[in-house]
Amino acid sequence: MESQSYSYRHVEPSRDLGDMIHSFWEHYNASGKTQQMTILPDSYFKVIMYLESTELKALFLTGIWVNQIEVKIPPGVTVYGTRFKILAPEYVFGRSIGHLSQGREVLPEDFWGINTFTFGKFDDTVQHIEWQVRKALSSGDDIVEKKVHLSRYLDQARGKATVKEIESSIGWSSRQINRYLNKYIGVSLKQYLDIQRCYDSYPEITNGKLYPDEGFYDQAHFIKQIRKHTNVSPGDLYRERHDRFVQLKEIKRK
Repeated sequence: MESQSYSYRHVEPSRDLGDMIHSFWEHYNASGKTQQMTILPDSYFKVIMYLESTELKALFLTGIWVNQIEVKIPPGVTVYGTRFKILAPEYVFGRSIGHLSQGREVLPEDFWGINTFTFGKFDDTVQHIEWQVRKALSSGDDIVEKKVHLSRYLDQARGKATVKEIESSIGWSSRQINRYLNKYIGVSLKQYLDIQRCYDSYPEITNGKLYPDEGFYDQAHFIKQIRKHTNVSPGDLYRERHDRFVQLKEIKRK
């Protein structure tokens, strides 16, 4: 999407990486001034790069955000981001990212060979990251099928599943699922479902639907959950969708 102030592009990963990566995005600040935005939790952790022209200015890893994050993008800066799913900490990064909840970690410039990469087209950067992810997967442990099933089930349910339904489908107890999620991404199953459920409601809020369709007990529960993760009401999100919450315009149901 393009406007006078910014351009945005969203790309899905190659099919073979769909269990590890949700998407890639490119955001360019063309406004001539620093953009201040509030980014809402989406249940994914990210590798983010800030570029000025073709020069790398920042490279960092985020955790899974539980609450809103305030972001500033300087004028003329392009942001490249990769959204990773819950299997990626163990099988791509080989470590927990739980300590990064609501935070971020600066990555070394040689991470994934970024320091030797010539930035130009967004598609080339996507291909480079995908190559690095495949490389990590090929040299790591075999992926446990039950964990794949868990990730796919959560991704498809988008928060609209009960703990009992998940236990029954996966064949893990809620205690086992919580142990896995807390170990690698730092949130419980309930927290993860709450984040997903709210995120799935944002496209409807953007279109002016300020009452729940499904996934919430009632209007009061809907408002409470939205406030918990965004610090504002559904009405505030709708009113400021072109300004502070510009991210809302780019959220698409998958």
